[in-house]
Amino acid sequence: MNFYQYNGMGGNFSSDNFENKGRQNDGASVNGANYDDAMNAYARFQGKSEQELMGELSSLVSKMKADGTFDVDSLERLYSATSAMLNAEQRERMRALIDMLKG
Repeated sequence: MNFYQYNGMGGNFSSDNFENKGRQNDGASVNGANYDDAMNAYARFQGKSEQELMGELSSLVSKMKADGTFDVDSLERLYSATSAMLNAEQRERMRALIDMLKG
């Protein structure tokens, strides 16, 4: 189980999707599921303060660590895949967040 599955965002968000982005999947059903999952997550977190979001993230990570599903390597792959799209401030913040979650 990965972070997205654990967080109720479906099974279509995985490192395989990012690493094998040139490979064809089963078409619109995968893309539609990704869109729906992203929109559901957006709706669930919309309007929450940074403190509320950090509290939910901390709670989720604690649960995942307790049941053995927390995967540091996935976070590192996400950072590697996205850091080039971020400005220096965003990269620094993401790095600090990942390091905090590892702790």
